[in-house]
Amino acid sequence: MLTGHQKPILLLRRRSSGQLSELAAPGNPKIGIMLPYAPVQMLLFDYPDSVTMPDALIMTSGNPAGAPICRDDAGAIDALSGFTDLMLSHNRKIRIRADDTVMDWLDGRPLYDPPQPWLRTAAGHAEERLARPGPRHRR
Repeated sequence: MLTGHQKPILLLRRRSSGQLSELAAPGNPKIGIMLPYAPVQMLLFDYPDSVTMPDALIMTSGNPAGAPICRDDAGAIDALSGFTDLMLSHNRKIRIRADDTVMDWLDGRPLYDPPQPWLRTAAGHAEERLARPGPRHRR
């Protein structure tokens, strides 16, 4: 699922022996895991310079819990500077706010039954939701 073309965030059980900070999703027994899929994300881990990167980074999509994604640097600085160490910026405007799809995962498969195994439908799976008939239209 992580390497497929949709690239969802999978909610996985936090390992008690893991090295992840307790400050990441505090009090939550699960942690959202994703692989880099955008070119800029891939460059963070594999840029041809002498900087050694860690195996994983803790990232946010640019919004505090429950708030919409920030659309510009000023909004991001205002909303995120209290709990972030670094901010990756660019000169492109965010015209449409779109989160990643989130799926709860347990024992090697989606926790919820298909055809809708996601908790949040967004990039990569939104098209599937639109293409499927609603419950009243199924035979």
